Amino acid sequence: MPRTDKHFTWSERLPVFEQRLKLLMKEHRLTARHIAKEMGVHETAISHWRVGRAVPCVGRMMQLARIFSVDLHYLSGWSEKRPDLQLAKVATALERTLRDVQPELGAVKRRRKAAAL
Repeated sequence: MPRTDKHFTWSERLPVFEQRLKLLMKEHRLTARHIAKEMGVHETAISHWRVGRAVPCVGRMMQLARIFSVDLHYLSGWSEKRPDLQLAKVATALERTLRDVQPELGAVKRRRKAAAL
């Protein structure tokens, strides 16, 4: 019977990682060969990760998360939520842009108000 608390060991999360890796590869239409080339590892490493014969190190997990644009916690099975990293990056960029533009907008409003008087 699976544990019901939030404290899991990596061996309990490994099947989730395998499933998510397979799912993400299918969704993104990426082969083990393509991912291996992008990551600089041998194709068999990806295949071993996909079937649970081996576990990638944290650095490789981070690379996989970037390739698939998902959160590391989601990929590793520690979180059920699947936040979109690309969307988060866009939101952060928009927030920065708004912060940068805010003073200019204030100046434009003041000039318009002064011109209207």
